[in-house]
Amino acid sequence: MNDQEELQKYTRRDFAAWAASAGLLTALPSVANAVAVAEREVAITTADGTCDAYFVAPTAPQGGKTPIAEVMPLMQALTPAMHLSDGKAFVAWLDAQPEVDKARKIGTTGYCMGGPIAVRTASVAPGRVGAVGTFHGAAMVTPAPDSPHRLIAQTKAQYLIAVAGNDDQHDPQAKVALREALAAAKLPGEVEVYPAAHGWCPPDTQVYDAAQSERAWARLLANFKQALG
Repeated sequence: MNDQEELQKYTRRDFAAWAASAGLLTALPSVANAVAVAEREVAITTADGTCDAYFVAPTAPQGGKTPIAEVMPLMQALTPAMHLSDGKAFVAWLDAQPEVDKARKIGTTGYCMGGPIAVRTASVAPGRVGAVGTFHGAAMVTPAPDSPHRLIAQTKAQYLIAVAGNDDQHDPQAKVALREALAAAKLPGEVEVYPAAHGWCPPDTQVYDAAQSERAWARLLANFKQALG
């Protein structure tokens, strides 16, 4: 079995477990041309302050089990304007790091409130972001002029947009608008409704669906492989 086949055996839960242990580097198979990675704390200065790179959004106290009433103020504190300015700052910071190969494109991902952030980041750095993946994204289609679906035309990325079944039931036209936006922009992508509830991807949510979560993860890897090389 080669290194690539070995790597594909692992799920995102495996990587999360390794990241929490001191044996992370030894658990991973060797990869050709791999660069040694050293952990370090960093600070990224944004237009609205300094952001801890480990947490690009306020952290809910109980993770996926935090009551929605406690999550909403955290979501609302991050405005669309902040998504744009912070996304630009993050990409600029990455490109200033010697470890980053600027000849290769960046991939962005977002879950729930992170879905719009992933798209908006791609819109402010179209020359750098080559792939976008969103999972049960919230407010992906709104009447606002800065709605994520309206910004797709400003990007140059390949898209994976995974929609929760109950979100689709609430707003069945959202997927149509997203598909039309991709078609109008002549950008490759897939918009699919998954037979799972909003929040199905993170393992700590009450609606976690292991099978559909791994299916979405596999599609993300395929999207990144094709778009980012």
